Amino acid sequence: MREKQRGFTLIELVLVIAIIGIISAIVFPNFSLIQNKAKETSVKAVGHTLQVALESYYLSKGSYPTGSLSLSELSSLLQGDGELGKTPTNPFTGKTYTDTDDSGKISYTYSADTGVYAISILGSGNKTEILKLQNI
Repeated sequence: MREKQRGFTLIELVLVIAIIGIISAIVFPNFSLIQNKAKETSVKAVGHTLQVALESYYLSKGSYPTGSLSLSELSSLLQGDGELGKTPTNPFTGKTYTDTDDSGKISYTYSADTGVYAISILGSGNKTEILKLQNI
């Protein structure tokens, strides 16, 4: 006589795999969205750090850097004067910011006529402006 075997049936295994597949299909898009939001929040924090460094620069020099500067030019200028410790890292790429970043681009402009600077921060894919910082 054959002993009664213990274990899962094929139908039970297929059902469990199907349930896991459905749950992962629901969770994965939300996880990607949460990751992008976290990276955009990190880019905003870099923008605020630059704003503080610009205000420190203004207090020591009496004026803001003029013109439209790329982030690498602005970082070099602020580092040279001691207002910025190190070049920030782009959370989308994990590397130092460059002028050709596909996501998380930060740009700086200053108008001597109005005395207003603007730091423009773009989000994922550089499609939308997620934050614009200005002096008052």
